[in-house]
Amino acid sequence: GIPKEQMIKLFNPYCSIKSIYETPCDSSGLGLYITKQLLNMLGGSISIKSEHGKGTTVYISIPYRNEK
Repeated sequence: GIPKEQMIKLFNPYCSIKSIYETPCDSSGLGLYITKQLLNMLGGSISIKSEHGKGTTVYISIPYRNEK
């Protein structure tokens, strides 16, 4: 899981969160930022629930319209 103090950084561009499991390389941290922007354009949303030491769950919602 992700520590609470790091959660606010998740959707910021060019920011990565280091953990003890990651390799020592830098990343641009654009993945979640771009994903959130795309979901916003589609009218959707993304949220993350995390408990440090236990795990993380990512929730994605995308509206669906059935136009026949």
